[in-house]
Amino acid sequence: EAHYSLGLLLAEKGDYAGALAALETASELVPDYSRIWYNMALLYQHFGREDKFLDAMETALLLEPQNMDYLYAMAEYYYRIRNFDQVRRIANEVIRYYPQDPLGPQLLELVEENR
Repeated sequence: EAHYSLGLLLAEKGDYAGALAALETASELVPDYSRIWYNMALLYQHFGREDKFLDAMETALLLEPQNMDYLYAMAEYYYRIRNFDQVRRIANEVIRYYPQDPLGPQLLELVEENR
C-alpha cells in the first residue's frame, strides 16, 4: 500500500511518470486492489498509451465489476473513440447494477443521438 499512496501523492504533485512507476510496483505487490489498476489506467491514458489504459481498466473492472467510476471511465473512453456498441453495453450494465442512477439512460440517449 505504500507504493499506492506514493503513486497518488506523486500524481497530486504533477510527477505523473513517478506516479505511474509507483503504481506499477503497487500492482505487482497487491494485484487484487482494483483502485491501483484504475489509477494506473488514468495515467496510461494521460500518456496516450491507450492499449495499456484498456488493459488496466479491464483488470479494475474484473476485480470490481460494479464500480461506477470504472464503468464511467470505460464509457467515456468508448464514447470518445465512437465505439457506441461498447457504450451501449456499459450503459446496460449501469442500468442493471444501478437502476435508479440516471447515468445508464443518459448513456443510451447519447448512443441514440450518434446513430
